[in-house]
Amino acid sequence: MTLVLRKTQFAFRMLRRFGFARTSNCVLCKLLYAALRIPFRFDAWHASAPYACREYKHRVAAAANSIAPRVVVDIGCGLAEVLDHIRAPFRYGIDLDPGAIAAAQFLRGRRISLHVASALEPELIAQAVTERPVDLLIMTNWIHGFTTEQLVGMIEGLAAALDVKYLLVDFVRNNTLAACHCHRLEDVAALGEVVLSRDAGDDVRDLHLLKLHSRTAAAAPRTLVTSSRGIDA
Repeated sequence: MTLVLRKTQFAFRMLRRFGFARTSNCVLCKLLYAALRIPFRFDAWHASAPYACREYKHRVAAAANSIAPRVVVDIGCGLAEVLDHIRAPFRYGIDLDPGAIAAAQFLRGRRISLHVASALEPELIAQAVTERPVDLLIMTNWIHGFTTEQLVGMIEGLAAALDVKYLLVDFVRNNTLAACHCHRLEDVAALGEVVLSRDAGDDVRDLHLLKLHSRTAAAAPRTLVTSSRGIDA
């Protein structure tokens, strides 16, 4: 009963904030993704948070489009919904979940180049991403599972391997989520200049777009993933 009440409250909040069309799209996408989980067997949280249901995904896409990128790489792309809303000639999606990548290929066709890999494998990702430089690297909805030291190491390794110009990340606010690492802008200040900061629209995190100083950093240390789940889980 509690679950039904929560879902009803969520639907009413969506209706008040975004109207009937987007709320209906949210519901339909949830049903579609739930059905796709049967053949593709991807993690359940991908199905629970479609693009239409999550304002932060809209704001990630808007921030990406604000710099008119030519080449975009989204690490942890899931079903590649955000990439599908970014206007770029070359779009690459990377995710650990083979089922999510298979489902994304089914949904997006050949519009987006999709690959199974970990953020801790910059060389493997570099082999998949054939266009250089990468104008924008997106890392959102999963970096809260890593310590600041691990995160900086990953960014440095990916930036060097992919020749990255801009980085888009989301930082969880303090005391908003249990069992997560809350990063601060000063933690990544040495990596680049902040050109955009804004709330993600969910009272949980903020989005930050950085223009990276250097694209020649050493590769990131190989550290085990502490969490593969997004905030929406």
